[in-house]
Amino acid sequence: MRRTRMEAHLEILKILAQKPATKLTELMYETNTNCSVLKEHLKFLIRKECILEQTLKNKSIVYDISEKGLMVLKHFNDLETILSTNKPQAIKLQTKL
Repeated sequence: MRRTRMEAHLEILKILAQKPATKLTELMYETNTNCSVLKEHLKFLIRKECILEQTLKNKSIVYDISEKGLMVLKHFNDLETILSTNKPQAIKLQTKL
């Protein structure tokens, strides 16, 4: 089954949260995504300031999650937890009379 863009972005963020300073090839293997598609996802996440691209002294390029990326991941995990609980959530709705 094909992943949505959001699922792909979240998977990249999860990997970078667990493995800082990850190279492109490792991300390709971890996400099972081809290079051109992965680069599109990385460009998007860089533009949104969710990940950082760094060039090391040996000219290798690595990717790292940013504070904003960690915040996005945390909010998504919180939402996933809320939606997956079996208990009904008490929600107060304002109604117009």
